Amino acid sequence: MSAMRKHRGNIEIDERERSLNAYQHRHAHNYFVLGARRAEDGAVEDARRLLLQSLSYDPSQASALQALAQLELAQNCPAQARAYAERLLALCPADADVHALLGNIALCEQRPEQALLAFAHAEALGGEAPELRYNTGLAHLSLGHGESAARIFLAVIDEQPTNARAWDALGCARRFLRDHAGALQAFMQALQHDPRLNDARDHLAQLLLDTGNVPRARQILEAALSLEPHRPGSLHLLGMAFARLQDVPHAIACWEELLAHGGAPSDTYHLLANAYLHMDDEARARQTLETLVTRFPEQAPGHIQLALLLFRNGQLDNGHRHLALAKLLDPENPTLQQAFLAAERLAAQQSPPLGE
Repeated sequence: MSAMRKHRGNIEIDERERSLNAYQHRHAHNYFVLGARRAEDGAVEDARRLLLQSLSYDPSQASALQALAQLELAQNCPAQARAYAERLLALCPADADVHALLGNIALCEQRPEQALLAFAHAEALGGEAPELRYNTGLAHLSLGHGESAARIFLAVIDEQPTNARAWDALGCARRFLRDHAGALQAFMQALQHDPRLNDARDHLAQLLLDTGNVPRARQILEAALSLEPHRPGSLHLLGMAFARLQDVPHAIACWEELLAHGGAPSDTYHLLANAYLHMDDEARARQTLETLVTRFPEQAPGHIQLALLLFRNGQLDNGHRHLALAKLLDPENPTLQQAFLAAERLAAQQSPPLGE
């Protein structure tokens, strides 16, 4: 009798565990569905919260892990995306989509060699989507494999003739190969298939700047900014177009607007500082360079440019401090020796003659 009661008790425990597991799986699924919908709506914080709630009920909820990895990747947070993707890989080691996701994350991290390895693994597992081939082409292009990238993008276009992003990427590969006519044709095709693809406008404008058609580049960039008024790449390039047209005040206005709205690359600070020096405004040039080395402390050119300006103003100690930092960061930088020679000349000019 006691044995029967014990057996019945085990059955009851098993049933409670199954009921609890079903409850957890159901809630994990429901929170995942809600989170995925909020992600589609662009409500990032809500989506993140709901997807994390899904994982709290079921840490092995693969769909939630994948959605979180893609969400963080879209928010340009590749380290966090990688953490979720690696958890997903442990659950689904033979899933081609997971390896493709890891490749996309590596691309975002500017690690194209690792991206290619991940994409090759995805392809070996049966991944054949045009998106996988397109991203493989991007990795080749990042590595300077222009011909390989162009072949891949042409193959994608053969399968999807109206794929504007593939046409744009083909234009970038052809520009890298100095096929200017082919690049122009590809960028125009991209915009024909998607008139709102401002990446193609920026790339087309860069090509036009390369080939000396500055007025046309300006028109293209102004069209991009009419669709996205504070677009970083377009503002940066439009400033370059104005500078090429000797319209320095308008170039400064573009670059200042870019800095005000965020997203400016380090090159913008260099260009803006040079524009201020062209206008004999050394105070703003120095302020711009000090902001540059604060925001990008690991980049030697900013320290070198600031050091040269400080030397010009007689601030030798401060200038040498920035040169020493630049030497630590990039000892092979070709402009370092010139900067040290300039410092020596200025120091000699400012030293009192012997006997005084």
